Amino acid sequence: MLLGEARSKCDHQADVPTPPAYAKDLHMISMSKGVHATTAIEGNTLSHQDVEARVRDGGQTASTTSYRESEVDNVSSPTTTF
Repeated sequence: MLLGEARSKCDHQADVPTPPAYAKDLHMISMSKGVHATTAIEGNTLSHQDVEARVRDGGQTASTTSYRESEVDNVSSPTTTF
């Protein structure tokens, strides 16, 4: 019975649209975490905060970029546009 109630709550919430600003924030959080994990596997030592700032700014934070920053840009650039 409890499982049916939980399923019903999930069905009700699935039909509620997410506000655009909230959806964009969720996308940026998940994108930055994914980019950080992907580049960390390759040996990139940038912190999660650095990667998040880089993803949010679209790679436009500095005129000169290090290899680590350009690696983050290459991983995140195709899917960060809205």
